[in-house]
Formats: sequence, C-alpha cells, structure tokens
Amino acid sequence: MFPITHIYCVKKLISDTNGQHFLGSVFPDIVITGIMKRTETHYGEIEIVEYFKKYPDLIGFAKGLFSHNTLDYYCDEDPTPREGYAFKKSKELISDVQKATGLNDIMSLVRSHNFIELAMDIMLLEENPELLDDLNLAKKEIENEKLMKSIGEYYKKNAQDIKNALKEYFEIIPIPLDVDCGAEGLVNVFKIKDNVDVKKEDIVTITQKAIGIIKDKFKYDLDDMISKAKEKMPK
Repeated sequence: MFPITHIYCVKKLISDTNGQHFLGSVFPDIVITGIMKRTETHYGEIEIVEYFKKYPDLIGFAKGLFSHNTLDYYCDEDPTPREGYAFKKSKELISDVQKATGLNDIMSLVRSHNFIELAMDIMLLEENPELLDDLNLAKKEIENEKLMKSIGEYYKKNAQDIKNALKEYFEIIPIPLDVDCGAEGLVNVFKIKDNVDVKKEDIVTITQKAIGIIKDKFKYDLDDMISKAKEKMPK
C-alpha cells in the first residue's frame, strides 16, 4: 500500500489518531531510501510495540507501524508472497509495465502491483481530501527529536540518519492529487528503485487502467483487509 491508503486505514483501526500514528503507518516504506532493508521494517511489529511501551507518549508510532505491516501482509502476501490483493489485481498490467519499462517478468509483476496501490491512493484522496492534512501531520513528527532518537535506538541507527531518510522518503513518494501527480511520483520510484527512465505518459495510461480494474469493488476489498487487520491490532 501507498501512504494515503495506510493513513486512511490506520484511522479506521485506531481511534484518536495523531501525527505519530500517521508517521508510523508509513514508516516501513522508508526502505525506498536505502537506509534499511524491507526485512528490517516490515516485520517485527509485535516487538516494536513492546519496545515502545517504555515510551508511552510515543506508542502511537509503534501502533501505526503495526498497522502498516499487518495491512501490507493482506495486500501483498496473503496467502503467499506476491499473491495478496494488489498482486492479484495487477496481473492485467504486467505486459503494459514490461513494455513501458523493459523490466523482467518478476520486477514487472512487482511494479504492476504498485500501480494498484497508486490507484487506491488516488481514489481515497479524491473522496477524503483531509488525508493530505494527515500526511502533513506525519511529516511534522520528523521534528520530534525524542521520537527520532527512540526509532534510532530500536533499529540501531543514528537518529539524524533516520530523520534525513524520512525527509527523503516524503520527497520521493507519489502525492496523488490526481493521476498526473501520482504518475510523476511513480516515475521517481522507477528511477530510484530500478534505474529505469519511464515516460510519464505511459505511467498515466497504466494508472488509469489500474483505476478501472479496481474502482468498482476496491472499497469493499479494502474494508475486508481492515477488518482482518483489526483482529490483530494491539490494545
């Protein structure tokens, strides 16, 4: 899932959310900056909640992260890796992505599922424009020195490095004000992650196709994932 969808979901899973929850709900995708590996940020959510219990004023971050990892499981890995919701829905896009990027079969599948995630972000933000304000609250938490230090402690990273990586993350991610803006963000992702230059018009076309694939049932499917995640959320 992309950031807008994660923030939308964490608000459904936790009452009285704030910027810490929102930052936690997008934090694991800091991997795009190269500071950590996916295996470091997308697993161990139970442990990080336990760790942050010694910082009661920061526990919102840990619960937000727990939300992210639980929802990504259903979106990406349920029942097995690359068989979750976004991957299943993206199969019609693989040939288009491969043609536009020249990526191999596996990476074309991986990037195809990103188009489904972007499509979800675009439609959710259109219906819930306040989610952009919530994203900005997440960004403000980067200046929370105690939080940055605590995250660094847990991951055994320098707090300033965490802070810098988060700033970079928010510069990279697609901000889906519309299809065009979202496409610009994905162009950056292809360049950073795959070292591939992609035409923006190709990204727009594939994104529009992705929206068409999921638009009729995506809210139902998303509510189903949220319902499953709710059963696992820490109290």
